[in-house]
Amino acid sequence: MAADIRQPIDTMRSVAQHEGLSQACWERIDKAERVVPTMQATIEFVSGYVHKQVRPLDLTSPVSYALHAHRIPACYLDRVAQSRTVHAGEQLRELAERLRTPLFEPGGVLAELREGQQSQLTHQAQELAEVFQRSSSHVEGRNGYLSLRNHQLRG
Repeated sequence: MAADIRQPIDTMRSVAQHEGLSQACWERIDKAERVVPTMQATIEFVSGYVHKQVRPLDLTSPVSYALHAHRIPACYLDRVAQSRTVHAGEQLRELAERLRTPLFEPGGVLAELREGQQSQLTHQAQELAEVFQRSSSHVEGRNGYLSLRNHQLRG
């Protein structure tokens, strides 16, 4: 995961050098690179927690995969979209819908489950999406604070 994130950072460094960007740009790239280990640790923690919470549900492999790879991310995107304006959250809601829809269509992994099981999985996915949101909220909160502060300084 960290290696996957380093590739775009290396690309940014190359572009910054080619374009002769300012020292402030280089400092932002350095800052982004310093965050990678913390981001990786947060994702590993949340992933481990999610696996511990899902394991007792005794789901089949396809249903477990659908929950991890589609349903929880869709719930997270819905949560983030709610905190944005209608227009700004539109893309997030559309992406969440694209993740969610195939699961419930005929032949979809979750379409085979009873309605009660679907509701239980939806509730579980929403709770687990909240765990990730809370684990990253300190970063989002700080970014929001810095954005407001910089906005005030611009006059």
